[in-house]
Amino acid sequence: MDDKGYVLGIEHIKELCDFGVKNMLKHHKNLLDNKIIELIHGDGRKGCNEKAPFDCIHVGAAAMQAPQEYLDQLKVGGRLVMFLGPQGDQYIYSIDKLHNGKYNSVKGLSVCYVALTDEKNQGIGHN
Repeated sequence: MDDKGYVLGIEHIKELCDFGVKNMLKHHKNLLDNKIIELIHGDGRKGCNEKAPFDCIHVGAAAMQAPQEYLDQLKVGGRLVMFLGPQGDQYIYSIDKLHNGKYNSVKGLSVCYVALTDEKNQGIGHN
């Protein structure tokens, strides 16, 4: 967006999204007001095509493979950081979108994260 940057957070549980906004309003209202940080309720598994492309995407949950939506929403030269693998055998990955349309993936440390899912399958929140 500009040299101040832009951060978009997507939360699939509305109460958690509202809680995050409430906390931001207490301590960093200016960042929300100036659209430097935006928190939205939605299906984070799909990313946010309307705001793409992104320099960096960080996913705070694990999946078996990187969703194509995330890769498509990266700028050329952008980086996806996420946790991949089955429960008990997950690793942090850094995946860069190259100029030739390919991707370079680097496997990092072993981790243990919750699954990238929706509200219904997570088993909490309201339906």
